[in-house]
Amino acid sequence: MLVSLLESLSGPMHRARVWRGLTDDRAHERAMREHLGIVDAVARHEPEVAQARATVHIAGLQDWLRNAHFS
Repeated sequence: MLVSLLESLSGPMHRARVWRGLTDDRAHERAMREHLGIVDAVARHEPEVAQARATVHIAGLQDWLRNAHFS
């Protein structure tokens, strides 16, 4: 069931990431910086910091999706 759910989400998420990359010149740089911040917190054994950084990352994506104009 989980695999089916992930497969159903992967297509739309991939398209959204591609669209963001095409419409936001700094999207890749920002995503890499945010991902590295999460990884660094995990490596330092700071789960609360990693969780907070992941939450901020996802919230930014949600804001972008809410305001994106797909055409």
